Amino acid sequence: MPTTIADKAHRASDLAAPVYSRIEQDMRHKVETGEWHAGMMIPGRQRLSAEYDVHHRTIDRAIRSLVEDGTLVTQGTRGTFVARQAVVVERPAVVVASPTAMQTALDSPKLKAAKRLGIFTTDLDIGDYSLAIIRQIEKGFSIAGGTAVFSQRVQRGVERDVDEVVAELVTRQCDAIAVVCFNIDIPLDRTYQLVTQATLPVVFASSGSVNRPIWNVYIDNVDAGYQAATHLIDHGCDDFLFVGQAGHEWVGHRLNGVRDAVKQRGFGDKALVSTLGPVELDYDDAAYVSSMEALRIHVPSGVIAANDHLAEGVYRAATELGLTPGREFKLVSFDDIPEARSLGVTSLRPPLEELGRGAARLAVHALNGDSTPQRVCLSSHLIARESTSGFGS
Repeated sequence: MPTTIADKAHRASDLAAPVYSRIEQDMRHKVETGEWHAGMMIPGRQRLSAEYDVHHRTIDRAIRSLVEDGTLVTQGTRGTFVARQAVVVERPAVVVASPTAMQTALDSPKLKAAKRLGIFTTDLDIGDYSLAIIRQIEKGFSIAGGTAVFSQRVQRGVERDVDEVVAELVTRQCDAIAVVCFNIDIPLDRTYQLVTQATLPVVFASSGSVNRPIWNVYIDNVDAGYQAATHLIDHGCDDFLFVGQAGHEWVGHRLNGVRDAVKQRGFGDKALVSTLGPVELDYDDAAYVSSMEALRIHVPSGVIAANDHLAEGVYRAATELGLTPGREFKLVSFDDIPEARSLGVTSLRPPLEELGRGAARLAVHALNGDSTPQRVCLSSHLIARESTSGFGS
């Protein structure tokens, strides 16, 4: 039997994240949303194996990760339970929350004593988004009565590892550290290991969950994918192409959100095809290659690109095929970089200001002696443009 584009796409989509990792993320999502509430015994291995249609060893591996980071706890032969200290989830409304309400929700309390907060980003070259987050952390912590101390990984042209930056901030007598991990040059797990060696309170402001019992404000990529697909469905789309690139965990998370929306709105498995471009290419070139092949076979009513750079590749392939996003198909992507605005692409804008203000607030709580770390989950904001609303005549 010949291999179809759907077969290739489904095999490629598995590269975005291992099966056990996708199951772990789904279980974690159930805890964070309250579907699995604190103290609840989760379903048994046999039932979960049937539900996810995988071997019980895959379920064991997913659960082991959740037990290791304190999300779940095992009680011998009694079973596995959601930890009593459930994570804190805050989801500011995407449409109805006013700027004033958002500011009030994330304002920092006052410090009980004067403290110094060391701030750095894992970026080698500090991007605009990381800079926007840093500015909000500095502002929020200063308003709370503290002093912000900034450092960076490159000094006098010399690249430094994360542990070197942390050591410098410790010598500068910082009482806590805030780490901005938005453009992730270093994996979050590795950053966590290096930073927590300092034994100071640490706050992560990140584009994905650190998945550890630590102070963390982060963006829910699964929710962003869900929003993207729901927007397309609400605009009349009934079959979908997801375009990503292999080798990125966040691609898998966004794809999982798309799958959730498509499934919950009653569409069958064949309504969604995913294709991942080669990891060795730049984002736009990878998307150009994979979407060109897919669009030649079938033009769906809705296309979701895993980020705006990938959307550029989709746009380029579509143009060469005589197609225009917003006319022959609708297009949504993520991150809302300036190029998305220039092309008129609907995009999910990350809550940068909220990330910064939330990190400052968590730092104040940590320095005021709160013993239980909070994990704050934020939603992205969908910005609708011509690629989903259509072009004027």
